[in-house]
Amino acid sequence: ASNRAATEINVEAVVEPILYVEDAIGDDHGPNQPGVQGKFYIYPTNLVFVEGAFDIESLTVFETRQVVGGSLVDMLAFQIKMGDFPDPADPGTADWNPDHADLNIQKIDIVIDSGPGGATGSLPNRQAAFQTWDAWDYAIIIDGWYKALIPSLGQNTTDSWRANALTTDRDIILRSDPELDTVTALVSMEALGNPTAEQIRSWDMAVC
Repeated sequence: ASNRAATEINVEAVVEPILYVEDAIGDDHGPNQPGVQGKFYIYPTNLVFVEGAFDIESLTVFETRQVVGGSLVDMLAFQIKMGDFPDPADPGTADWNPDHADLNIQKIDIVIDSGPGGATGSLPNRQAAFQTWDAWDYAIIIDGWYKALIPSLGQNTTDSWRANALTTDRDIILRSDPELDTVTALVSMEALGNPTAEQIRSWDMAVC
């Protein structure tokens, strides 16, 4: 037996995905695309807006575990693959915030309808036109400067969503891999109501 001091490590299990969904190529876009100028904010860093930069290719959902604060946390991983995820280490690519610089200026929301009820209002500043039959129970927010899991608790006000938002590493962890062109949100199973694999496969999810 070794007497070496235990070191805290992140453990990410390699398992079969619970859910894998492909998205059509070429149907998502960023600014400066012909015919859509003015629909999106134009940032001063168009070097990152290469062809395919905002094109979502797939969503993979799988179970994993992470060591957070010395405790092992069961988590659900939402891995999004996109056409091109600019590496913030490359020259000319903007790092907007040192806390989440690896996410660069991509903004991703995953909205989950897990059952009856839920919020029917759109998240603030998201321009997502939710209808009354698209009620969402959880929203995963991935920004270059913010991360959160928001359980709607059936409420429709921005103030209530802010009050409900979970932002600690025990609830949500963000990972990115510019080599694989993926961004992954790891969300605690407990915060998602401890769903079974069968329940997860029945969810309606929108990736924006």
